[in-house]
Amino acid sequence: MPALHCYYCMRYKIYSVLFSTVLLFFAINSIAQTKGQTSAVTKFKAPTLTKIKGFNEAHCIAVNKNLRICKAIAENERDFAEDFLIERGGKIIGRQPANGSTANFAVLQSDLDADGSIETIIVSHETTSNGLGVRYYAINIWSELEKKEYQAPLTFSVEEYGNDGTFIRQPGTTGVLIFATNWISSDTLDKKSGTYLLGRWFRYDKGKLAPVNKPMLVRRLLSSFENERGKVFSDPPNYFTWTSPYSWFTNGKGREITADPEINGKATVAVNGTIVAIKEVKYKQDPADADSTEKSQTIYEIKADSGEHLTYLKSDEDEIKIKFPQAHQFMRFGLQAQKMILPDGITPEAVLHNLIGANVQIVSYQSEPELNPIFVMWLTPAK
Repeated sequence: MPALHCYYCMRYKIYSVLFSTVLLFFAINSIAQTKGQTSAVTKFKAPTLTKIKGFNEAHCIAVNKNLRICKAIAENERDFAEDFLIERGGKIIGRQPANGSTANFAVLQSDLDADGSIETIIVSHETTSNGLGVRYYAINIWSELEKKEYQAPLTFSVEEYGNDGTFIRQPGTTGVLIFATNWISSDTLDKKSGTYLLGRWFRYDKGKLAPVNKPMLVRRLLSSFENERGKVFSDPPNYFTWTSPYSWFTNGKGREITADPEINGKATVAVNGTIVAIKEVKYKQDPADADSTEKSQTIYEIKADSGEHLTYLKSDEDEIKIKFPQAHQFMRFGLQAQKMILPDGITPEAVLHNLIGANVQIVSYQSEPELNPIFVMWLTPAK
């Protein structure tokens, strides 16, 4: 009887080990498949300190044997600024202006628009604000960078970023969605003043950002949110997290909204017209000082439906009012068809292929009698 008992014990142990091995195999395989399904981008290794002739400091990422991307500071003091250097076959084929530490950038690749071609993405941490600690990132996207003749990238910026928290693949969607976030103040979302992180949806399409018809996501900054953000601010800082900011909304504490919270109040149409010219005007901050900082301002020339020619500029600064007293001012760009305000990090040029000929409607929004109205230039692409 003891021998029989031992025999069954042995069989049980063998089956137990086999069953555990099968479970482990399926678990590992399942995890691998999940990662393949959820990961929107391929992220390359962190930049390494590299010596490049003609540059004081450089960090580089080798994408492969043919393509290398560096962030560098030139030796020439006059050019004491960061640049991305795009190297192909050992030669610099392009340069893209950059800001921030040469070490704080990431390179990713993905077929963003699911057309079979590969997009190369550079994300650069540019600065972090005091107080709230908002992290600002510049994003540059090239299509087929390893094959095509070099062209300037699609460029935009976001506030808060994550490799899989900004570039997101979702079931039922084609390609990879871009979740662009920025901080706003609002006294209407919860009927009292508050600070919110707002996320809008875009996709990459023919070198531009195309808005996606999905509800925006918003979350109010409360202590629980501050604690979540605090976990990201490690020491040393991790500027390229994996799932935030999207994960900050999908934990049951964010919410969907359909009306853009940055516009509210009584709407009054000021002008209907067409953009006929765009000019970049340079000026000295202090005209009396020859060494004063040179600045530039974009001027939009509008032919109103009434036949009147008007000039507009995007600013609400008193300094700009003084420098350009004849120009009318507006504060925000918006996409008319989607009724979506463009965050400051996304310019109209990043969305529309040609601003010249675009139809515009300039609308003022008066939320409170004692407050100044907000002027929005709504854009409709030229047909």
